[in-house]
Amino acid sequence: MLFLTIKRVFGLHGITVKSIKDVYDDRGGREVELYYTEGRLVRAVSGNAVEVDRLSYRDQRIDEMAGIISPYKPKTILEVGAGELTTVIPMSERIKAEFFGLDLSFQRIAAGVQFFGNEGRDVIGLQASAYELPFPDDTFDVVYTCHAIEVMPRFFRTAISEALRVSKGNIFLFEPSYELGPFGQKVRMHRVDYVRGIPKFVHRDPTMELKAHFLLEYGGKVGNQTACYHIVRSR
Repeated sequence: MLFLTIKRVFGLHGITVKSIKDVYDDRGGREVELYYTEGRLVRAVSGNAVEVDRLSYRDQRIDEMAGIISPYKPKTILEVGAGELTTVIPMSERIKAEFFGLDLSFQRIAAGVQFFGNEGRDVIGLQASAYELPFPDDTFDVVYTCHAIEVMPRFFRTAISEALRVSKGNIFLFEPSYELGPFGQKVRMHRVDYVRGIPKFVHRDPTMELKAHFLLEYGGKVGNQTACYHIVRSR
């Protein structure tokens, strides 16, 4: 568990952007090493624990996320916290748009660019912080995250505000939901100190609105089920 590793190494109150970056840099390349690994796993399907084929299930998750974003007909899309590009690359093959993947860790971005580039599958990879995105206002039609905000209990408000700033008004956070998750998920999110309270933050901020908040059908790990938070700029 990455966030638990960070807590053990630095202590909860010692977490900084640099400490998170150092842990991610140390793990660069591990995601792409496992990208084509076959096997069967227990994952959430409509909230139930089901044994699934690993690769088929991954495709179903990507299909679901792409299906949520594609009706907005974006021409430019940014993934914040793109890691080794293992989500943004298959997303780019489902939505006809120009994709950009950004991550705090250069090592992770570089691993993904090399791995997928060798297969002729390319997106623009960038190293930068989610807390200070290096783009002007209203740059991208859509900005999204996928299990990136969850490890930012101290910084998530800034990250969400920055994502909305550089978007043209639509961001999608594919993140675990404390509010909608089952009891075991709530306990786990408290234990590992994952982000909680995104809806409350959005409701209190006059610049944004929570347009939708629901659990995905293909929710990923049973104790860390993914939800979609669709946040728009207030008019």
